[in-house]
Amino acid sequence: MKQERLTQRQLLALLWAGLLAPAVEVLPVDAGPGTWLSTLLALPVMLAVTALWSGGPRSKLVLALYGIWGVFLLAVRLRGSAQRLLNAGWRDGSMTFFLLGTAALALWIGLGHRAAFGRLGQCALVILTVTAAGVLALALPKTEPGRVFPLWTQDAVPALRAAVPAAGMLSWGIYAGFLEAYVDPETRKPRRPLWWAAAGCAALSGGQFIVLGCFGPRLSARLTNPFFNLAKSVGVTGAFQRVESVVAALWMFSDIIVLGILLYALREIGGRLFPEREKQIASGALVLGALGGLTAIPAAGEVVLAGNLAFGIGIPVLLGLWKKRPKKIEKRY
Repeated sequence: MKQERLTQRQLLALLWAGLLAPAVEVLPVDAGPGTWLSTLLALPVMLAVTALWSGGPRSKLVLALYGIWGVFLLAVRLRGSAQRLLNAGWRDGSMTFFLLGTAALALWIGLGHRAAFGRLGQCALVILTVTAAGVLALALPKTEPGRVFPLWTQDAVPALRAAVPAAGMLSWGIYAGFLEAYVDPETRKPRRPLWWAAAGCAALSGGQFIVLGCFGPRLSARLTNPFFNLAKSVGVTGAFQRVESVVAALWMFSDIIVLGILLYALREIGGRLFPEREKQIASGALVLGALGGLTAIPAAGEVVLAGNLAFGIGIPVLLGLWKKRPKKIEKRY
């Protein structure tokens, strides 16, 4: 159906708009002078995983495992988005209210048409890109390259170590692969995902460079969300002085997009496991995610990293190698 079709650009816009929510919570990692290169160093691994993924798993057991992990990520993202709203200026509000409100909005989007979701992703990516570019541009005069340069050979190991959590952050996008089946073949261009990935990782590295140049590696390591702390320190005299609340509120677009990606992926998983039940499974998953976010997901950074590396890199690599295994030539009669 036309309402279920996505263009390749829309899928890529959804992917990168959704990645910005976990990105601002994770990056920069390790806070060494060379760790601003972390996303660029993780890029080759993620491109190899994308090439091996090719439509996702077929095994019902593997699909069920992705479904379970998707529910856990729903809980983590719902909790994180509600916390961001509290930090954006509504400190008198309730975590329960914001979490359930976000869940209701995500459910409304996640049970709709994929084409409409794709258009939302394009709009959200433009809004988030302009917002991030504005904050980074205002912070650029305060950037001191001496806090990041020069890089020596001893900085190589911290940079490579920082590429691991960066790859875990990028692995949030593995669930967007379940929507690839709905991309209109006429809109596909083989090299377009490569250019988007390179541009996205380069932009994230540039943002980390400015954050580290403003705060320095040591202070950045102590900050919970360096990007939003950077937004507190920028402004235009006579126009506005404090923009962190506006930036945090606009970042809800990214939270909604990543929640929508998870829900549509869970719909696809549910449809493969139990045909005709995809929407019911997605609704039940969101309820479980909301309950988990309310109770048991106050902080799960290391768990999310380990799970994302397993589901975003480990399993796709194993499945890709299994598909490319040598086949027997002889037939058995």
